[in-house]
Amino acid sequence: MAEKRNVEIRDLGEITAVSAPKISPDGKRVIFVHTKMDFEEDTYHNHLWMADLESKKTYQFTGGRGKDKTPSWSPDGKQIMFTSTPSAKGDEKMKTQVYVMDVDGGEARQITEVKEGVESPQWGPKGKNILFVSGVERVDRGDSDVRVI
Repeated sequence: MAEKRNVEIRDLGEITAVSAPKISPDGKRVIFVHTKMDFEEDTYHNHLWMADLESKKTYQFTGGRGKDKTPSWSPDGKQIMFTSTPSAKGDEKMKTQVYVMDVDGGEARQITEVKEGVESPQWGPKGKNILFVSGVERVDRGDSDVRVI
């Protein structure tokens, strides 16, 4: 039996969080957010991971220094849309944008460049449009705009 000890702050770096699972339209795969602490860089990393539900194999779908979140399958199941926020030092002023990546891999394509950043992206019913919310800076009050691209 392992000896009991108190939990230390560095133990948090061993915890992996899984969130936002989305099953593919054909029911064969799931995309999800994998979050892990990085004490050396004083941050955490969010990457998307894919799991094949038949073979039970999982693999990392996105990489790099961004904080990738809110995955969503295209209606035809051929693409994944997600948001990403740069997390490299010096990128603090960069805002969250929408990206699309083919399910079979390749490079993620940034499809928004909105100064205020974006959130809550949704595919249109036929997968030809994307709807998202963007904050609008106003002196008198904070509002949001709904935009379609």
